[in-house]
Formats: sequence, C-alpha cells, structure tokens
Amino acid sequence: MSEKVKISACYIVKNEFDNLKRSLESLRGQVDEIILVDTGSVDDTVTVAKKFGAEIFYETWQDDFSAPRNVALGHATGDRIIFLDADEYFTADTSKNIRAVVEKISSLEVNGLMINLVNVDVNDGNKILDASFVLRIFKNLRGIGYVGKIHEELRVHGKNLTGIIPLPRNFLTLIHTGYSSSFNRAKAERNLKLLLAELAETDEPQRVYGYIAQCYNGLDDYINAEKFTKLD
Repeated sequence: MSEKVKISACYIVKNEFDNLKRSLESLRGQVDEIILVDTGSVDDTVTVAKKFGAEIFYETWQDDFSAPRNVALGHATGDRIIFLDADEYFTADTSKNIRAVVEKISSLEVNGLMINLVNVDVNDGNKILDASFVLRIFKNLRGIGYVGKIHEELRVHGKNLTGIIPLPRNFLTLIHTGYSSSFNRAKAERNLKLLLAELAETDEPQRVYGYIAQCYNGLDDYINAEKFTKLD
C-alpha cells in the first residue's frame, strides 16, 4: 500500500520568467512545497514563483551550479525531492501521476528515480532532438548534496547515490527546451568556462573530460574536442 509522503520541488533560477510558469504549472497539486533559490534575476521570475506559493531564497552566483542547488536542498523539508530546471516541465498526460508514483515507491528500497527527458527545439517546431533518462526525483537523505560546478552529480556523504531505478516512460515524462538551437552556442561557451575552472581544481578530472569535449565540439573547435575525447 502506498503511503502519504511530503514532496518538495526545488529549483535554482536566474531570469527564467518565460520558462518557470510552465514548469510550476506542471507540478500543480502534486507537491507540498516549492523551494526556489534565485541567483540574481532582474525579470519577473520571483514574482511568478511567489504566485505558486514558492519559498524564495537568494544566493549570489559563484560560477558553480552545485552551490545554489545545495542551498535549496538545505531548505527542503520533504521526504522526497523533485529537482527540476526551470526549462523542464512534465507533460500534461503524465504530470497527474507525480504524487501517485512518488508515494508508490516510498515503501520500496528506492533512493532515486530516473525520469524520461525529451529534448525539444522550440525554434524548430518543437522538433525532438533526443531523449534520455535523468535523475530528477530522489529521497531526502541525510548528507545528500551535489558536486561539480556544472553537470552536477548527486552524492551522499561524498559517495554516489545508490538504489536508483528507471521509471517507465508512460508514468512520467519531462520536456526540456534548454538545448534549442538559439541557445546552444551561448550555453557551450558558458559551460566550457565552468568546466575548465573545475578541471583546474578537481580530484576527479575524468568527470569533466567528456563534457569539455562536447563543448569544444559545439564551438566547432574539433582539435580540442578530439583531445578531450581521447582523455575521457
């Protein structure tokens, strides 16, 4: 039998007014609290979040995505956490399943759920680019937190999260618009800066080699892309 669990939705945002409303709308009636960490918005992002009842916290941007994520986790009081990017939203036909799915797995030895995420290009008629499974729902464990300046990974007391299972696509599906063609080069430039900064100080360089190669490839720097692909 499923049990009642408290569900926290978490976000980190900056100038996401255009995306955030749609994402929050897809969670309506399915979560118990919304924790939002803003890193410097100058648009109406915070106003939109407040209309959905979000608790707002502010964190100075430090070129590190894990830092504000961990601030959000520190304020989340739910048993289970749904951590989304503002440009991600559950499809209309699966969003109604969120609470039922989370409550169903709460009695199982499951710490995390891999959710089907579909990348679409909003600049090309919502053309599907690709799909993959990503960790977006997880148990609020003691010692849980993100590592990495970008392409963050979830750890518990410094170790990889275990007890993760994939969820069937028809149960929950996320749409992600962040890799639309108009955003790609700017994101590659931003990501590369953060990845190279992490590479200079990390004890886990193998974590970032592949991501760096992808950035160089997106910037048409094929020599460096090949270099880091060989290191991966």
